Amino acid sequence: MIDILRKEINIPDAQGFFVYTNGWVERPKGKSRYPQCTQGSLNLDGYFQIKIKCKTYLIHRLVASAFLDNIEGKLEVNHIDGNKRNNQLVNLEWNTRKENQNHAWDTGLHERTRKIFQAGKMVEVVDPKGTIWVFESVKHATEALGVSRQALEKSALGKTKRPDRGLGYTAKYI
Repeated sequence: MIDILRKEINIPDAQGFFVYTNGWVERPKGKSRYPQCTQGSLNLDGYFQIKIKCKTYLIHRLVASAFLDNIEGKLEVNHIDGNKRNNQLVNLEWNTRKENQNHAWDTGLHERTRKIFQAGKMVEVVDPKGTIWVFESVKHATEALGVSRQALEKSALGKTKRPDRGLGYTAKYI
């Protein structure tokens, strides 16, 4: 059996708030006679959050800050199992942005950007006048035409709702 520990949250002017190793937060008693425990509410990105003194805090960051030593000064908290809703201490670790991205790619949570944009692959671009241009890569096309790289890449992958948004240019890999 795993012991559930609690620590007071270290937030100025917020006495009486505690965080537990199981990912719950205890609010001080307000109108109720007893303190209340909560997982928080889900934000739009799928993380549990809680409002304390008019500021929003992510629960997984509160748990990590309270119980995990961050000797190396890493800035991000990773959910080891990839589940954003699992804020238990055993599922959290401090990471760098790069380590967090690699974990997401390795576990299949996100596709590798390098593979999606097919670096170095030839691209055909049609300008607003209908002229067809062929370039060695999207990078070369953006440099020559002065068009957003992101807009051309999305167009080439068919991932844009309006392919003409990149100043009227459309693209496809060849």
